[in-house]
Amino acid sequence: MSPYNHRDNHRHGGHGNNRRGSGNEPVQGVAAVPKIVQSAVTVEQLTPGHKFYLYWSGWHSGNYDKIKVNNEELKKVGKFPGFSIEQIQNLIARQETLADNNALRIQTTASAPFTTGLGEEHPLENGFAFLSPYGIPYYPGSGIKGAVRKAAEILALTGQDNWSIPLVWWVFGFDANAAYLSMNSQDAKWLTAYKKHMSSLNSDAQALLESFVELVNFALRPEHKLTTELVCDLENNFKTLMPNINLRGSVNFWDCFPIPPDHDMRVDIMNPHQSGYYQSAKEPGTWGNPVPIYFLTLPAGTIFKYFVTLMPVAKLPESVQKSWQTLLTSAFRYAFEIQGGGAKTASGYGVQTIYSESNGGNTSDSKQETTKTSAPAIPKETPVEAMEKRVVVIMESVLKGNWGQRDSAVRSLKEMKDLDGDVTIHVQRLVAGYRKKFKKKPEKIEKFQELLTKLGLLRQEDKNV
Repeated sequence: MSPYNHRDNHRHGGHGNNRRGSGNEPVQGVAAVPKIVQSAVTVEQLTPGHKFYLYWSGWHSGNYDKIKVNNEELKKVGKFPGFSIEQIQNLIARQETLADNNALRIQTTASAPFTTGLGEEHPLENGFAFLSPYGIPYYPGSGIKGAVRKAAEILALTGQDNWSIPLVWWVFGFDANAAYLSMNSQDAKWLTAYKKHMSSLNSDAQALLESFVELVNFALRPEHKLTTELVCDLENNFKTLMPNINLRGSVNFWDCFPIPPDHDMRVDIMNPHQSGYYQSAKEPGTWGNPVPIYFLTLPAGTIFKYFVTLMPVAKLPESVQKSWQTLLTSAFRYAFEIQGGGAKTASGYGVQTIYSESNGGNTSDSKQETTKTSAPAIPKETPVEAMEKRVVVIMESVLKGNWGQRDSAVRSLKEMKDLDGDVTIHVQRLVAGYRKKFKKKPEKIEKFQELLTKLGLLRQEDKNV
């Protein structure tokens, strides 16, 4: 039987059919992959992304209808095999090597759960952002840029940390869809703040605006020429010109590869109590039937390391080239320590603490302020340690009664021993559990001990422990 087969302990409604098999046996869930693949791959060999997408075991074993997966089964998805942690560490090491001396490096630790990619398609209707084809969690650079840009715009409109809207355009690029450029009534407060801000620019910000207009006009037709007055007042003809303004940003945000503290993701829950009211316009009341909605998160304590490099646009003012690291550090702090990154930030998700920042080895006052304490080291583990964690996971499954995993446990113990690991305690636990399970079938115990002895896993003195 496939290692992905599991029993759904509850009958659920909703999508698909949770049909019963023969007798009273609950429906079994399997991955929608060929049987030869099911038999060749074990859960412990897969990264969280592969378990969550490619080998999702939420399909009816008979007709492949979608079934509901309970919380306990979903928790198994988030466990990282040792090799995937090593893979993430290698990716971060590669980024360190590729980042030039002028790159901004910021390391943070999650103060609250973090989630992203909830809009990705998935049978749960709540996805997560995993990097293909590796199946490891990641925070896309585009999402990081969006969070930091939003923070920079707020800092500019509220007159903080030397940010201004013209500076935002030089650093992040021009965005015609920004809320403060919208004429919608729901964005009126942003528009009002923009007009007030642009009417009171200091000399440095005014110079940035003039150089921005000069650069943009270089690529516009004569009838589309901008003036600083048009930009500041948002006259109607400026609204028609905005789609013609194309200016990319001067900074490049790299993808981030977080590492959870215990190499395990978490399952969180949304529990809407009034789904009838929201979806069918029924009267709300205490009689509503809450329907739990599960989704994956990275726990508090997860380590994030961000990399940002400068890719200056033509005629980027020298003042921006000199100050972009300090400016971005303040925007990072506001984005992640106050707003939060990723999804569900309005509910408190995504808040992080900045532990260190570096702009290519140059120490500044900003760095001294930002460094609160020594940064947690990105966890390293030896191949033996990684294998031992894998062994423990399989052993727990076996000792809970999943005897279909026995062979996987034996193979993993053999691999751990080949790596010069100490398997004595694990073998003793496995044998003790096997004896308890089959105490009325001594012949099975004897054959199992012979197998372990043949593989060099069981010593003579351990046979009667």
